[in-house]
Amino acid sequence: MPLTVGMLARRCGITVRALHYYDQTGLLKPIGRSTSGYRLYDEASVSTIRTIQALRGLGLTLDAIAQMLRNRQIALAEVIAESRLAIDAELARLNTLNERLGVLQAACDSGVTWLDADWPETLALLERYRAHFNTAEIAKILARWKDMEAALSALFADVRDAMDRHVPPASGEAQKLAYRWLAAAMQWMDGDIAIARRWRQLHDGAAPAPDHTGLDRTVIAYIEQATRLHVAAWRRHLTEEDIQRLDKTLSAEWITLGADVRRAIACGADNGDASALASRWHALLERTTHGDVALRGKLLRALHDEPILQAGHPMGPDVLAWLQRQGAAVVYDGNVETGA
Repeated sequence: MPLTVGMLARRCGITVRALHYYDQTGLLKPIGRSTSGYRLYDEASVSTIRTIQALRGLGLTLDAIAQMLRNRQIALAEVIAESRLAIDAELARLNTLNERLGVLQAACDSGVTWLDADWPETLALLERYRAHFNTAEIAKILARWKDMEAALSALFADVRDAMDRHVPPASGEAQKLAYRWLAAAMQWMDGDIAIARRWRQLHDGAAPAPDHTGLDRTVIAYIEQATRLHVAAWRRHLTEEDIQRLDKTLSAEWITLGADVRRAIACGADNGDASALASRWHALLERTTHGDVALRGKLLRALHDEPILQAGHPMGPDVLAWLQRQGAAVVYDGNVETGA
């Protein structure tokens, strides 16, 4: 007994509209029509529908299925291979879309104030971030930017002011800015040099106009003249492994200690205060080097020998000389620390 389109649809769990589409595309033609003009199907049609449903369940497209039904000589393995390639391409597209949405979600969750400023520019900037960082890294960078935005904005303004006044990169003023710049980068990137370097690469080839941080290539180029001198001085004493091992998140504490020692110098600290400052010096040195005596010695030697570091580091010659008079170990003779 022939099946009407409605009967076939109910039996196979398919819509009448889909059967009409199959007829129009040649995927499944009716065996004939009733005297009233309605489409009619048979048991072979049921089998064809089951085949289509099974192949669709494997992810094959209707075009691929139609090709197979028209030409039984086509190998199923060939069609499946082509379908898998198409699926792989779609998965790659969806993964990319998911990554982009993840970056945008991270930006929204961070609460950064610049997100709604200019959507086209914001999305372009986030794409640049995505090219250098994974979603978790972007989320961390943006969250820490939110916490440091005021301090970083003030630093960027100070650097731009020095650049506008043509302050020489090797000067004490520029070297202090270089120390603050490197310290801020390490605090912002949570002491991760690799991420900080990738952030710098993000700005290579970027548009001259400032980004959301207020930075542009001219400001970066200026301060990097100073930071290159600063880093080169450290590298004369420290290997890459040494630099990686240092705790680079303690710069704010070094700045505070340097300022406290200078106040003690100006006010004439009593023995108790002097002893406390010397103890803080030793404790901070210990934390910075993770208790590594050899690394501590290299750091002290660099501070002792390098004028560039003396000009920019919070523990300048005046601070070190005062600490030495308090009996603190501020030099290294290659074997033991000494205050002599």
